Amino acid sequence: MVKADHHNTLGGFFLNHPPVRKFQVTIADRAHALTKNLPASFEVMDELYLIELQDPGASHILLTTELAKDPSPRGFGFVYNKDTALQPDGKTRVLGYTRELGKGSVAYIALGHTHSPATNGQPYVDVSVTADRTTPTTFRGSWETDGFSTLIRNGIQWGLST
Repeated sequence: MVKADHHNTLGGFFLNHPPVRKFQVTIADRAHALTKNLPASFEVMDELYLIELQDPGASHILLTTELAKDPSPRGFGFVYNKDTALQPDGKTRVLGYTRELGKGSVAYIALGHTHSPATNGQPYVDVSVTADRTTPTTFRGSWETDGFSTLIRNGIQWGLST
């Protein structure tokens, strides 16, 4: 749990993620090039990254979700002293943002986790994924949603235009 130079560049710091779960992604800015043609919200199944914004005032929030408390079971994930990923309203988490950096911009989207039998390190998943909490052998999560596909296409266009 050490913040390094790359965290400053990225503008965010990873705290933890609960077991794979279903959650709603809300589009905070539907006019931005990265969120163009997205619905107001869409559901995904993914690792919900808890991200602390390093400079909230300089971050342009694009995607959020609501999760008031990290539901990670005891002994799962990382240990941290304070949940600094929780926004001031006590329920919102940032899942995607941009920030200006020098003559360019950085974008971060905390979706898109996958695993195969060879890379599966999840001991179990949330009951919202499978009733018995067993981890699917192959997991593609967000990659199987139209919303995430749109984000990828928009990201490529945004990167080519900046």
